[in-house]
Amino acid sequence: MAERKRYSAEEKSAIVLEILQEGKKVSEVAEEHGISPNQILLWKKQALENMAELFRIERRDITAKKEQREISELKSQIAHKDSVIAELADENMGLKKKYFGLKSPK
Repeated sequence: MAERKRYSAEEKSAIVLEILQEGKKVSEVAEEHGISPNQILLWKKQALENMAELFRIERRDITAKKEQREISELKSQIAHKDSVIAELADENMGLKKKYFGLKSPK
């Protein structure tokens, strides 16, 4: 029994593109490549169903960049707040020392 031919993703996409871009009939393409027309129709269906995923991948890259920008901004805000808190804590300690230093012991 002859072994089945395995088609790479590139080969499958090229065959489907012959139908979509060049407007060839499925039966013509199937005969040219020695493939069942049903197999080509299945590949076409898979290609069309998964097309939206191509754009989601691109969108994830944009979302990741946006998240990184937001993280950087938040880190900057936290650093600023930390410095303000440290300044207020120093001021508070200075006032406590001054206040308790002036108060007469009982």
